[in-house]
Amino acid sequence: MGMVITRGTSVLLSPLVGQGAAREIVLLADIFEAAVAQRLGLLHRLVEPERLDTEVLALTDKRLLNRLLEAELERAFQNEIEAIMRCFGTADAHEATVAFREKRPPVFQGG
Repeated sequence: MGMVITRGTSVLLSPLVGQGAAREIVLLADIFEAAVAQRLGLLHRLVEPERLDTEVLALTDKRLLNRLLEAELERAFQNEIEAIMRCFGTADAHEATVAFREKRPPVFQGG
């Protein structure tokens, strides 16, 4: 089984695991075991994939949860998109892409 943290990470992750662990998770993008996720408070319980929907519905009303988080998440999504666009719009980002395609180490200029 795997767990993927995607949109809203900037808002949801830090209060759960603390700023240091959240930064490490986001910046390193490492895959970690379920036991680590559980220790960090990211995982309540493990269930088989075919039972996941039933378990989720038993724990929460998804519509209520979505309404409560919607405004905060929408702003977080916008912040994340803006940050990503700033990063990918740099000369260094372009150099990283070209170097990857050319199978060579990138030569960053700091811009």
